[in-house]
Amino acid sequence: MAAMSMFVAQNKGLPYVYHTLITDEKLSKKIDEETTVSALNHPKVTIAERNNRLFLRSYDAQQFTLFRVPVLSQKQLRAI
Repeated sequence: MAAMSMFVAQNKGLPYVYHTLITDEKLSKKIDEETTVSALNHPKVTIAERNNRLFLRSYDAQQFTLFRVPVLSQKQLRAI
């Protein structure tokens, strides 16, 4: 998934992407459980809730550490 994100960011000309670090073990486990294919396809989970889980909007953002990851363009990569 990370490689695909970088590829898309490169092709769209984005200068960076964000990496999300979850340091709280309980929260990490909860997210792992709530984002399995079976959990996301449960009949009681709406499309909006599924998307919120996948984009981590269903969880307290203060429990995440975000840091920027620079995206090098193909031109920059060729120069290395």
